[in-house]
Formats: sequence, C-alpha cells, structure tokens
Amino acid sequence: MKYHYTPSPAFPHLRGGMPLTEIALYHGGHEITVTALVDSGAAMSVLPYDVGLELRLVWEDQKVPVDVGGVLKNASAYGVLVRGEISPLPPVALVFAWVDRTSDQIRTILGQMNFFHHYKIIFEAYNETFEIIPREVN
Repeated sequence: MKYHYTPSPAFPHLRGGMPLTEIALYHGGHEITVTALVDSGAAMSVLPYDVGLELRLVWEDQKVPVDVGGVLKNASAYGVLVRGEISPLPPVALVFAWVDRTSDQIRTILGQMNFFHHYKIIFEAYNETFEIIPREVN
C-alpha cells in the first residue's frame, strides 16, 4: 500500500510532511483507530497513555517496565501487546511501549520494534510518499 505524506499543520507553506497512517488497534475486545507516525528512527513503537486506556489497558496491572530513552527518557513505560491492522492488510501482533504521556504530548509511533519486523517500509520523501508492504510468508 502506498501512502502520501501528511502536510504538517505547523508549517503549512513548506513542501513535505510526515508519514502518517491510520491503524486500528485491538485489545481484549476493544478497538480504537488512531493516526500513527511511521518512524524508522524510533527504536520502539509508542502508545500514549490515553490511547491505552481507551483499549482498556490498566496501568497498575502492567508487569514489564521498559526504558524508552530519547525525548521520553524521563517517562515511565510498560511493554504491552496489542493487535494492529492497517486496512486492507491482515492484522499483526504489535509490541508497544505504553508511556505515561498523553496523545497531546506524544503521538502514537510505529517504530523498529516491532512494526518494522512485520512490514517492509519504503520512504520516498522526495516524492512525499511511503509504502507499507507486508512480510511474505514462506
């Protein structure tokens, strides 16, 4: 699937944008669709606190603390497993660092671990497009 970059509202007159995609997330019978940044520079995928709550995750029940680093180095985070689906591609199991920051502070990020293990991502910033290709099953 090929997508166009989304123009940045912060810089409406500049060429370029961000590789954003809609993704449906599922956990325990609950579903939410969010706009996520496809980020090859992110070591891991990031799930904002309020998005996790909408999936009915319970912060106090989490048992796998993770060190996020970068701009989130002072954030508390736990590893969580949810299903993700970028239509029309099949759903996959995704690992996120669920952070104690809300979506007005940090967006949902699809990073190296483990989004990029499920898909081949081709960025063409010059053409303002990116492509998400599912892993071929042998």
